Amino acid sequence: MVVQVYSDAMLAFEDIKPGARLRGLDSAGIAEVVQVSRFGADALNLVFRVHGRVAERLVYRGEETSFELVEAGRAYAFDADGGLLRLASEAYRIRLAHLFDPYLAVSASQIEALPHQITAVYGEMLPRQPLRFLLADDPGAGKTIMAGLLVGTSLFPQRQAIDISATSSLRPMNCSHVN
Repeated sequence: MVVQVYSDAMLAFEDIKPGARLRGLDSAGIAEVVQVSRFGADALNLVFRVHGRVAERLVYRGEETSFELVEAGRAYAFDADGGLLRLASEAYRIRLAHLFDPYLAVSASQIEALPHQITAVYGEMLPRQPLRFLLADDPGAGKTIMAGLLVGTSLFPQRQAIDISATSSLRPMNCSHVN
C-alpha cells in the first residue's frame, strides 16, 4: 500500500472532508474521516474510524495545524454498491406509489377486478370518510375482491390494522384471498 503524506502543504480547515486520512486526530493511529458536520465557520464535528473503531470529535479552527494529512478526501464518492442504491430507490418508489397511482391496489394485485368492483371501491367507498363499512352483496359478486381493493388502497400508505369478520366456513377462503 502506497501512502502519500502531504506534509509540505499546511492542512486547511476547509480541506477536512469525508475520506481524508489524518494523523494526529486520534492517538491510536491514522484516522479516516467518515462524516463532517460543520457548525458555523469555526467548528467541525468529525466522525472518524481508526483500526475499525468509530469515534467522534469536535474540532475547532486552529486545531488542524496539529493534524497531518496522509491522504486527501473527496467531496463526493461514487464507489457505493449499485445494487443497494437500486434497492433503496425501488423501496422509496414503492413507498410513494400511492401518491401517483390512485388505483394502486388494482395495478399491484394479480387479480383482475371487474368494473362494478372498481366503481364500488373507488367511487363509493373510498370518498366517504371515515372508512367504516359493512360490505354485503349477492353471492359471487366479488365481495372478497372489493374488500381486498379497499384494504390495499386505503391502508397501503398508513400501514393500519383492519378487522375482517367472516363465518367459520368462509374464513379459510377469505384469508387466502385477502393475503
